[in-house]
Amino acid sequence: MSSGNNYFVHTLLHAHNWQHRPQFDHVCDWWRDGAEVFVRWSAWAELARRRLSSGF
Repeated sequence: MSSGNNYFVHTLLHAHNWQHRPQFDHVCDWWRDGAEVFVRWSAWAELARRRLSSGF
């Protein structure tokens, strides 16, 4: 794999009749924010677990 190029397992077909929907952007933003919160919460939970297991 050469640097700077992306390779995929398969190519996706183009969506015929695609229409942009602002609602989809809203869902993507909501999903992204939720994933960000989940990652933060997971990191916090892992730190707490390590502190508790170390006898702090």
